[in-house]
Amino acid sequence: MKKIIIIILIFSGIYLYGKNTAIVGKKVPKFVLETHDEIKINPKTFKGKYYCFIFEGQGGEHKNIHVRKRIESFIRMLSADKRKKITFFTVADVSKYLSFIRGIIRSKVRSNEKEHKVRIYCDFTGHILNRFKLINKFTNFVLVDDKGIARFIIRGIVKHSELRNIITYLIKKFNADYVRAPIDISAAYNSAAYNLERIQK
Repeated sequence: MKKIIIIILIFSGIYLYGKNTAIVGKKVPKFVLETHDEIKINPKTFKGKYYCFIFEGQGGEHKNIHVRKRIESFIRMLSADKRKKITFFTVADVSKYLSFIRGIIRSKVRSNEKEHKVRIYCDFTGHILNRFKLINKFTNFVLVDDKGIARFIIRGIVKHSELRNIITYLIKKFNADYVRAPIDISAAYNSAAYNLERIQK
């Protein structure tokens, strides 16, 4: 009887781990984020859309600016109607701060949104850090497709080769129908790599 109970507990633990842990190729787990004006955000918010985000520290400061530049450049390349099918944002890790200073945090996030011209969501729950198994105090990157499946989870600083893979993936996914005019994938890929190298120098 004890063996049966132990086996049940083990499989229950594996099931719960899988359900609450983001894995590439699987649906992302539930999470709750907030805007600076206290609007709740969760996976259903992005239903039918690709979304990607950088996970940062308090306030959503941008350390990996080259990642943001390349993703935003790709999104701008899309036609206006198809641009609505992908969104990019930053997640500010504020889960360790006491609730009574949330007003101050939201004020800082609002200020950073205006300064950097990027959408920033607050993670007060720790869901993104813990369920995506990200590295705290480092920039991390996540890309989820329009079915809610995690396609890229990069824990820590995004390397040159990883960014090229992300851009290539997006170009292939959106190229056929989505861009303003037909583009050469290899040319776009090389342009992305060139711009990245220039930024890094």
